Amino acid sequence: MTLIETVLYLALFALIFISVMQFSLAVAESNRAAVSRNKVEHTLIFVTEHLGLRFEEAQSINEGLTLLETNGGVLCLTSNGEDVTYSVSNGILQFSESGVVSALSNSSVVVESFYLEEVLDNVDQLVGIRLTLEIASKDGTYSDSIVTAYTL
Repeated sequence: MTLIETVLYLALFALIFISVMQFSLAVAESNRAAVSRNKVEHTLIFVTEHLGLRFEEAQSINEGLTLLETNGGVLCLTSNGEDVTYSVSNGILQFSESGVVSALSNSSVVVESFYLEEVLDNVDQLVGIRLTLEIASKDGTYSDSIVTAYTL
């Protein structure tokens, strides 16, 4: 085997090695993006299901404590004489019930928008809300939003 053949074999091995490494890095990046997307979508589903169940239990929307038409809105539902409040604090969607504050959103995502609009009946009484909820992964690789409405 000559020196030229050895150099050619090493160069060929280096090219194959670099290609395999590039492929491995691309797969790893794709997996990270998929995990981020999964966390965002699971959080969206969990929050919308949770709110749907709470609206089924609620008797009214506390208009005095509900903050509409702002990006960091506050929603206050009254159920069995108790208020349940939803708000965003430091990118985390929280709900407060009986003085206990709990996080609804995953710590690996950021709630970028919790925008509430009123839904009125034909005599202009508040009977529900229209929610625009936007959630992004903390690493910024994925963002998704949903617009939905809940009525009493």
